[in-house]
Amino acid sequence: MPDTSSALMKGGTAHGEAKVNLIPTAIVAPRLRMGQYPRQMIEALAGRVDQSRLTVLCAPAGYGKTSVALQWFNRLVEEGRPGLWIASRAGIRNLSSFLIALQQAGGKAGLPWGALDPADDIDVWISHLSAHSESRPLIVVDDAQLLPGDVFDFLERYLSGARDAITMIICSRETLPIPLARMRAAGSLVEISTDRLRFSTEESRDLISMLLELPIERAFVAKIIDQIDGWVSGLILTIEKFKLISSGLNSDCDQELHLYIDILSRYFQEEVLNLLPDAMQDFVVTTSILDELTPLACSAVLDIDNAGILLEEAVRLGLFIERIEGRRSAYRYHPLFRSLMLETAVDRSPKQVRECHRRASLYYSSIREEYKSIEHASKTNDAEFLADQLDSMANKLIYDGYLYYIEDNSSDIPWEVMKSRPMLLLALAWRWIRRLSLTQSERLIACAAEIAAERPEDFNLSYVLRHRQILLQAAYDNLNYVEAEGEKLLLELGDESPYLSCTLVGQLMAARRELYHFRDIVKLEAETRRALNRPGSEFAAITLKATVAPTLMALGKGSLARGLLEESFEYAERRCGRDSSVAAIPALMFAEALYEVGELKRAESLIDEYLPAARQWGMVDEIAAGFITSAKLSFAEGNVKKAMSTLEEAHLISVECRLDRLRATLVSEQVRMLVQNGQLGAAQAALAAGDIIVDHPPYPTLAPTRKNEHVAIAWLRIEIQSYNLAKAKKVALRWLEFVKRSAAKRSIVIFQLLLTEIAILEGDRVRGRRALRDALEAAEPAGWVQIFLDAGDGIKALLMEAYASGPVAQTPVDEFTMRILAASGVNPTVGPADEMEDACLLAQLGDREAQILTMISGGLRNREIGDRLGLTEGTVKWYMQQIFDKLGVRRRSQAVQRARVLGLVA
Repeated sequence: MPDTSSALMKGGTAHGEAKVNLIPTAIVAPRLRMGQYPRQMIEALAGRVDQSRLTVLCAPAGYGKTSVALQWFNRLVEEGRPGLWIASRAGIRNLSSFLIALQQAGGKAGLPWGALDPADDIDVWISHLSAHSESRPLIVVDDAQLLPGDVFDFLERYLSGARDAITMIICSRETLPIPLARMRAAGSLVEISTDRLRFSTEESRDLISMLLELPIERAFVAKIIDQIDGWVSGLILTIEKFKLISSGLNSDCDQELHLYIDILSRYFQEEVLNLLPDAMQDFVVTTSILDELTPLACSAVLDIDNAGILLEEAVRLGLFIERIEGRRSAYRYHPLFRSLMLETAVDRSPKQVRECHRRASLYYSSIREEYKSIEHASKTNDAEFLADQLDSMANKLIYDGYLYYIEDNSSDIPWEVMKSRPMLLLALAWRWIRRLSLTQSERLIACAAEIAAERPEDFNLSYVLRHRQILLQAAYDNLNYVEAEGEKLLLELGDESPYLSCTLVGQLMAARRELYHFRDIVKLEAETRRALNRPGSEFAAITLKATVAPTLMALGKGSLARGLLEESFEYAERRCGRDSSVAAIPALMFAEALYEVGELKRAESLIDEYLPAARQWGMVDEIAAGFITSAKLSFAEGNVKKAMSTLEEAHLISVECRLDRLRATLVSEQVRMLVQNGQLGAAQAALAAGDIIVDHPPYPTLAPTRKNEHVAIAWLRIEIQSYNLAKAKKVALRWLEFVKRSAAKRSIVIFQLLLTEIAILEGDRVRGRRALRDALEAAEPAGWVQIFLDAGDGIKALLMEAYASGPVAQTPVDEFTMRILAASGVNPTVGPADEMEDACLLAQLGDREAQILTMISGGLRNREIGDRLGLTEGTVKWYMQQIFDKLGVRRRSQAVQRARVLGLVA
């Protein structure tokens, strides 16, 4: 007998000899290992595969190409189609061996191909195989990337000649060297790529559950799914390894996963890397530092001109490279493959990896992709280079919203290196200003100023330096400096720097609000609109809208302010993500605005989510809004202790950062809560503890600020409760006149309410109603419901007194008032006069008033009542006046008698 094995390799054997010497597994379909796991994608495509001329499964090693083809093969064979399986890996080395395998597989499937011989002309083969039969043959060619070129030439002619006489499925790691356009256009081609073969998160979870019988922590499962990214062989290898070495998982999942990555690394080495020529190995290992592969990026990293050719070859070879959707000539490695190749690169030459990162950083900076440039620069372990890159790109990074990223990447740069990079210093100064670390900011700005003095021709450095100096003074509440210098710099900048202009407009608006400089409000709003419309101001607009909104609120433009805040908040969440410190800027201001209109639940949700991040980006206004709104919410719920604790926490920040305006605002709110809780002594102590010394009545000065207003409001509340009504009224009236001239609507409402309280205590309820009506008219356009609810029982009683009987007029103010009463839990209805009056009296009396009325009926004097309830005698007198007014009497005995008639006391 001739040496048929040798003849087989040469492709010149006798027909009978080929049958004897063909490796048997070359025509045997493998066993379906995962037959129990159904995939909807496979089932859905089975019909299309059945009707197609060619189905191509093209993906890197281990994506389940063979399993998918096998499931289709078994299904179609069961339906009566002759099935031929050719495993290229089992000895198919040339056209002759392929034809032998094809002929024997056909015979095994019952096809009349016994007369064919490998030595026959190719046209004879194609003519014979193209003969139509009742059942079209199904031919599967597995591992086609191993086939030689002449086999593909044959397959191309065969597919073209056989047309619809056959169905062929080809599985390959590499792109097929067969023209497919004609079949694609005719609709006779089915193409399955990596994206279709990749397991979804749900499929990955189901597969793990099917393969695994041991307990496994969910965190570890999530980690596996995330890193393996739908690569089915990776999932199977990991779970099989887990079954071998573990009966459970009780340690850190990152540490545990490292045990399983070892087996995956060996797979990549054996199935991918070791099969590549040296040049392609070097390409894959070196470019693994890139998260995005483009011809130019690869050329920069490799320092060669033909990297694009190598990239296309790597794609053709199926080296775990995927095209990035929507990008031409842009690819990415599978994340796990990339990480393991990067480990290989570091093992080979750490120095070379650092040099490649340097090249990548320079390349990305040249195409203005600053974030990626710094990412690579940080991996060079070269502080000088990193500092240079940060210094050159600091402003662009800030404008794109990556100020935090500059801080993160500069934390390990020594001061000796950093101090000579002025733009880096000023970027960090801004970050520290935002975090209210003002002493550190001053140091950085001072160092940058020394460099700027040596570079008088560097106008850009001068602008940025002045911008930071203005921001620092804004943080210190040096409002006159901010207004004067901010206007100058804004004029000089023009449209050259949209980001700086946006932030300057915001600070100017805040300064003018605090100084009551509302006279040119139309100009202010025009400046804001212009700044928001400048190209490149998108990120800066987050802060600008949040900074402008409080000014609009102060002017009574509540709807406009809330609209800006909601826009800013939604954009910040889209841009930076939920819970981000950037989103906290508008979120806290938005929560304050929502609280004012009575949307407490939504305000509380924002406070709970974003107050912890306030110190990361917030300045005085944001921190004040966050902490005070949080305290107000707690107080409104009756949790006085929590409210005081929140204000104390904010006090610590104000003292630490020397923020006097914040401190005054906090003290004013603290006094309000303590007074309403009947703790006049504690309110007086809080005023003193805030280092607020009022030696003279706090009338508005020639140039007052809102800090002065907060001090005056706190002082007024204490004086009112101490029954120093004449003095309090003078101060309140003077402030009311001033805020009216300034058009500060919210301040108008507050002082009108204080004057209402004074009038009530003076017994002049007519004047009280008039002041209350003025407050309602000022508050109605902005929808400020909560300010009346927070004003206390006296205001609520007066509102009830005015609206308890008679029809409600359909005016905006009256409708607004009914909203306030409804929010307070009171829904007055019109009924018979006597019944209505009695019901009104019962509803008007608060818990404290009912307690005092009961004690009056028991014969206690004012001082004795105060001792029992922990109130000052003046506070008891104030409550007595409320009771007399509500019951329509003027003496204690009349009050007791009236209360007994109504059943209020025994």
